[in-house]
Amino acid sequence: MKAYERILVAVDLEQESQGIIERAAAISSAAKVSVVHVVLPLSQAFYANGLGLVQPMVDLAKLEEEIIDKAMDDLSQYVSGVPSDGRIHYDVKKGDVVDTIVDTAKESQADLIVLGSHGTSGIKLLLGSTANGVLHHAPCDTLMIKI
Repeated sequence: MKAYERILVAVDLEQESQGIIERAAAISSAAKVSVVHVVLPLSQAFYANGLGLVQPMVDLAKLEEEIIDKAMDDLSQYVSGVPSDGRIHYDVKKGDVVDTIVDTAKESQADLIVLGSHGTSGIKLLLGSTANGVLHHAPCDTLMIKI
């Protein structure tokens, strides 16, 4: 079996994120590791089915930009705490979480996706809806790290 060469790590910026990144980077010392955090578009919360039926009372574009900037800062701190010899890259993307993770894995030709998952009970509760969705649509191997 061939070693993993391109690992995509999807994190939600909770305190366990750095541990997930560390574990993913430890899988292969030669692999390129891409870390992604996905921000949901705020317009989904204010517009019914994207039809603009409810007008927001705030500047959504500015608020989204602030959220993405904060997420980049947080992600930078998590990544900088992991020794990597420059092989870890990170980005914040906007979109549907599952679709964006799966699309990013395809675009980057990842051969492994690593996610954290909370353990409760039942498959959806065990994996969480994001992890469950990625697991069922991933173009490559998927590793769930219990957090």
